Amino acid sequence: MVILAGEFGGEKTKLAFFSHRYDETLNKTILVEQTASKSFDTMDYAHQGLENIIDDFVREFHDEKEHIYCACFGVPAQVKEGSATIKRLGQEMSLTENACKQKLPSRYQVIPVKLINDMVAIGYGMFLGKGELELEQLYEGENEKEAKSTDRRSIMLVSDGLGQSLWKWAENEEALSPTSSEGGHCRFAAQTAQEWELCLYIKKEIQKKLKEKGKESPLDKIKVRFENVLSRKGLVTIYTFLRDTGTYGEEPSNLREKIQQNENNLDPLVKDIVRDIIENAIPLDTSTTPNDLCMATLEMFITIWGERAGDLGITFEAKGGVYIGGISLDMTRLKEGLFVKAFLEKDIENSRNYENNINIPLKIFKEEDIVLLGSARYIVEEVPTGKFALMAMD
Repeated sequence: MVILAGEFGGEKTKLAFFSHRYDETLNKTILVEQTASKSFDTMDYAHQGLENIIDDFVREFHDEKEHIYCACFGVPAQVKEGSATIKRLGQEMSLTENACKQKLPSRYQVIPVKLINDMVAIGYGMFLGKGELELEQLYEGENEKEAKSTDRRSIMLVSDGLGQSLWKWAENEEALSPTSSEGGHCRFAAQTAQEWELCLYIKKEIQKKLKEKGKESPLDKIKVRFENVLSRKGLVTIYTFLRDTGTYGEEPSNLREKIQQNENNLDPLVKDIVRDIIENAIPLDTSTTPNDLCMATLEMFITIWGERAGDLGITFEAKGGVYIGGISLDMTRLKEGLFVKAFLEKDIENSRNYENNINIPLKIFKEEDIVLLGSARYIVEEVPTGKFALMAMD
């Protein structure tokens, strides 16, 4: 008997089969191993329907002698009544639990199929099983040894967008349980003169795009969301904002050419541009001089990221920790103190963050496959509780 799990992303989708068994010591069902997996280009299925990825995967890897027990898929979108809409490059792709179920072999179209938000899946990937043992520590927190397993935790994913969620102890389940959040859509809270200028820059960019679509809107009616700043696209926006000030010298030739040639539509190249910015700010070759513009971009981005992580720490009273992931940055760069300083707000005279966050640990998780693993773990954790479906594990 196997579990079918997956991550549907805007760019890539990965599905896998997992084996599982009952552990008498733990008195629960646990995952054993991944028995098959494959990645797909999501956009290849944009017009025919994302659920067809399931059909192709099952046809290629399913052994008819092996019973499919349940299916669960993490998605980077809100899930409402079993339906989600994944956005990529201005295109909207819908996915429903029912459509996914219809793509399973006919004898399995009665099994439970679940879509969950990717932030929920990340939590299941980290907080259940051995996920936390594999995390890197960014800041220990002064009283980390006093932290309890029941303490609240907050997750923050800075990727194509900004994901945030809260995990708190559920007494009736004796386990951490997720509370969904759309906090990435909250208004960006500029604090410095430079951040105010960035906010105005983004407003004007949004206004320009609206005008191209025939819509007129005054700047004070345009909202700058946190994910306009804290995301891959947000990092690129900070770069072009600082570049246009002319304060930080020449931009790297590879970035200048790439941006000039695709100025009207940078979206497909955002991931590559982010990589180039990071590599020019923190060269792999230590004999290479870091580019001032890229370094300033990264420092502004890290500072805002740290400030927002600090906000989550105090908002959720996340004594169990704030967990960050997404854009891959060198650990030593983060550990040099910029992120933690912004997180604690020690030097801000009227801040309440410091006295609260000084005891909160900061941890870093790797984004790769954590949604996939969390989706599989959701099944073994939630089927017996009745959350997933009213049926018992074999």
